[in-house]
Amino acid sequence: MDWTENNILAITTRSVFFFDEEFKSPCERICKQLNIDLFPDYDGKSYRSFDLEKNRWVQKDLSDIQRIEGSTLMFASEIIKSFEEAPSNILFVFDRGHFKGLVHFTDYRRKIVYEDLYKNLFEFENNLRQLLTIRGFGREALIKYFEYKTQKCKQHADRYNKLKLKIEREQNNNPMELLFTKDLLEFCYSSFHKTEKPFNIVHCNKEAISQLRNIIMHNKDNVGLSSTMPHDLGKFKDKFFHQVQVFRETFNILNMEIEKHEVEERPNLNRMWLQHFKKLSDDALKSLFFDYQKHR
Repeated sequence: MDWTENNILAITTRSVFFFDEEFKSPCERICKQLNIDLFPDYDGKSYRSFDLEKNRWVQKDLSDIQRIEGSTLMFASEIIKSFEEAPSNILFVFDRGHFKGLVHFTDYRRKIVYEDLYKNLFEFENNLRQLLTIRGFGREALIKYFEYKTQKCKQHADRYNKLKLKIEREQNNNPMELLFTKDLLEFCYSSFHKTEKPFNIVHCNKEAISQLRNIIMHNKDNVGLSSTMPHDLGKFKDKFFHQVQVFRETFNILNMEIEKHEVEERPNLNRMWLQHFKKLSDDALKSLFFDYQKHR
């Protein structure tokens, strides 16, 4: 399955507060409380910046770094740079030349972000199990692996021994189904494998993906923002974005590995189907193709 990712319009704040000369006092208070320094003008093509030193508002035109097309994917590589460089980490979103609203890194707390990443984590975990199974790792390999980890990592011996016993007891299940992402990734890069690793991933990437999974699966705050704790909307928190970048790159590499295997298996599967078609009557063959097109 392909990577799932909505565009920036999906998280854009459309109910925007604009600068108004008559009410510049509350605009100033908001800037000071949230540590931001701008309010958009009504047309969305310029903004007012509050100069703390001179204690006055200055009108400015948008720079290229502040503008973003609504069709841009939420985690496109240029997003991080834009948030880092744009004043107050605020981007002005446009769709076909029309101003649609603002986006700030705190908008990534929205439900749709979590939904997209949940789908990707679900597919990634299933694909990783599939790849390990394809490459011949089953129940016996995992038992030997956890015996190895029990001896090698004495401080975590109890945990690894419990996983080993769990696999030994549940003989009717696919053993890979008993492991979560963190353990599957750890298995991939472990020194247990004397030669080629089953899936190429380094420790730091494993940790980033594991932390991201923990945030998404447990619905944790991904930007560290709370109305009851000190926070700074003008300071971009980029850790979450880098975790997603690592995950997406690893997701795509895993997909390529699965697709490579499918291409290798394609001749055998195709011959099996053609052998089956050879035995069918003309009417049965015609019916099969019409049904296939209808239900595909």
